[in-house]
Amino acid sequence: MKRLTKSKYLKVVKRGREFAVYNSIVSGSLLIVDQEALELLEKFSVPTDPEVLSKQYPRVDIVLVIKQYLKANILVQENVDERERIKRDYIIHISNLKEGKSLRGLILEITKNCNFRCTYCFARELSLHGDRLKSSHMSVSIAKKAVGLFIENAIKNEQSEIEIGFMGGEPLMCRKVIREIVYLTTSLVHDKGHRMKIHYSITTNASLVNKEIANFLKEYNIRTSVSLDGPKELNDVCRVYPDGRGAFNDIIKGLKLLVAAGNEVTVLTTLTDKNFDLLNVGFVDFLISLGVKNWGLNLEDMKSMLNRDASGIIQKLIHLTGYALERNLNTAGMWFKPVFNMINQTKSYCKATEGAYISVEPDGKIFSCSRTAKPIGNIAHFNDLFISDKYRSMGSRVIGGLSECCGCEVEGQCLGGCVAINRPEGCRNSCGLTGYNKDACSFTKKIVRTILADGSLKLIE
Repeated sequence: MKRLTKSKYLKVVKRGREFAVYNSIVSGSLLIVDQEALELLEKFSVPTDPEVLSKQYPRVDIVLVIKQYLKANILVQENVDERERIKRDYIIHISNLKEGKSLRGLILEITKNCNFRCTYCFARELSLHGDRLKSSHMSVSIAKKAVGLFIENAIKNEQSEIEIGFMGGEPLMCRKVIREIVYLTTSLVHDKGHRMKIHYSITTNASLVNKEIANFLKEYNIRTSVSLDGPKELNDVCRVYPDGRGAFNDIIKGLKLLVAAGNEVTVLTTLTDKNFDLLNVGFVDFLISLGVKNWGLNLEDMKSMLNRDASGIIQKLIHLTGYALERNLNTAGMWFKPVFNMINQTKSYCKATEGAYISVEPDGKIFSCSRTAKPIGNIAHFNDLFISDKYRSMGSRVIGGLSECCGCEVEGQCLGGCVAINRPEGCRNSCGLTGYNKDACSFTKKIVRTILADGSLKLIE
């Protein structure tokens, strides 16, 4: 075996009696090791032949440990330029973008209308400050054209899996269009003999759900996310009807129908200044009693939330998440994304920032995602999308394409964060952490250190 050395990008965080080690410029590198394994790693502070160490550590399976360290890029071969490999992968990624090979997901913003008037709604925020429609339903013809072009590209590039998502506004206001698209997709893919797997998703407020809709979503395995910001007294402060009435009772009614039909629902909860202090573990118990299996816990707006003490925010997130996980409620949020990327092989903060997803408005305009303010194309000129500077600019925010993040301790895990609504007055979105915001960068690094250092947490086991 060639001589090996520690990665120059190695980071070590003490975690109780153990240590979290990871490579700061790549994803999927996190390992939890004991004192002896760490001491072995330190032997590679200078280029070393692993076989020389076998006699020094008779109780350690040197070969196995070395393989794990190599796989995680904790150890690298002597004189290897780690960034050169990343550059090569980046060049391949840019080539794939131009050929449409990266695109695997389509979000249909099926309507810009909604029967709610939630106080922090990002869709309404975009309609006021971005190049977005203020109200409109997507026609069947626009929806079919978008889906047809998307699937044609996926088949041409031999994609094994694709995803089609329905968002709004409130997408169930256009449930007939949703049905048409699901039926069309089935005929375009499966009826013609293609083996491509189709995943569907929908984000809804659940107030319009009835038994028929719940059964339809179950029949086609449409992954369903429902927004709910706490028990009635908290939810009804933010999630309201146009006349100011709270929507809690109608949300719960729809949620129960979804669960009763066998749907595996994810409840999305947004922490705001209005519910932050009062949301507690009682809400976790309530979700479990409803039969909810997944919970997404996010922050409304980094700019406003960072007026609070960062340690208090982190403590709240960790406490609620830890309690939920102990009770088998699968829980995470975008604030956890950097640690998720430490554990899993990923190349970007989200699918939009690697060009894997696009979002289409009712008039056919294409956006990088449902939260971005500026269009990058139009389905009338779909194939031009892949050679456009706007698509490439967003889709190249991957490992190796973020010069502004070079040298950061979570460069290969945070990956620039969410750049959804980047306006001079600040960012406002439901993805939580956001790029180009130094306060958010600081918060990200602090929460990563906290998660890694707390040996009692089950988040990374």
